[in-house]
Amino acid sequence: MRRGNWFWLTVVALVAAVLVGACLGGSSASPARAEDGTGGAGAVNGARSTVTVQGRGEAQAAPDQMLLDVGVVTTAATARAAQEENARRADQMIRGLVAQGIDRKDIQTVSYSVQPQYDYRPGKEGQPPKIVGYQVVNIVRVRVRDLSRAGSVIDRAVGDGANQVQSLQFVLSHEAAARSQALEKAVLDARRKAEVIARALGRPLGEALSVREAGGSYPEPIFLRAAEAAGAAKAATPVEPGQLTLTASVEVVFALR
Repeated sequence: MRRGNWFWLTVVALVAAVLVGACLGGSSASPARAEDGTGGAGAVNGARSTVTVQGRGEAQAAPDQMLLDVGVVTTAATARAAQEENARRADQMIRGLVAQGIDRKDIQTVSYSVQPQYDYRPGKEGQPPKIVGYQVVNIVRVRVRDLSRAGSVIDRAVGDGANQVQSLQFVLSHEAAARSQALEKAVLDARRKAEVIARALGRPLGEALSVREAGGSYPEPIFLRAAEAAGAAKAATPVEPGQLTLTASVEVVFALR
């Protein structure tokens, strides 16, 4: 065979070998694995371990003021007559409160109404109840800043024409400190509970992740029966402020390490 033919046969053989190797190499390579967000084989994704607890705290303090809801109720055959009588007695009551040392800015009207009074006894068929008179109610809220005079203020109001003592409530003029103390105790109570739970689980307690104030309780008004002037005049009305208890509640989420 001629030398030229050998040359071309050799070139063709070399090219064929290269092509076959490239094909074999491409078929044996492993394809890249797409990430699926799980961190690869053997990775574990789980929510962070937490414990949620509720705490409650209390704080006590002596009240220094009283809120008294007191007023006049009058009834007459006409609305005008009931209003006039009510106005006369209410004005006399308020002037008496001022004479007791109550500042007018501490006297506020909280309720006023004029209502017809009906006779609901059975009448002729189809007839509506009959109006037999009108009732006027005028209630004021009095802030008593000197609790040593609380009883005498009630007696003077009744003596000057008040015939309705609806409620009284003892309050703190500055209650922020007491509320803060109750809230702090609530948080400490929540941590103590979380520590008990974590210890029972054999896990160290981590940091607080979130805190939510869950409300609290405040002193409620004391509702009284309507006072009668004749009965109130016999003896001074005793008033005992006692102690106020303020509560606070929180919900805290702690991490478990």
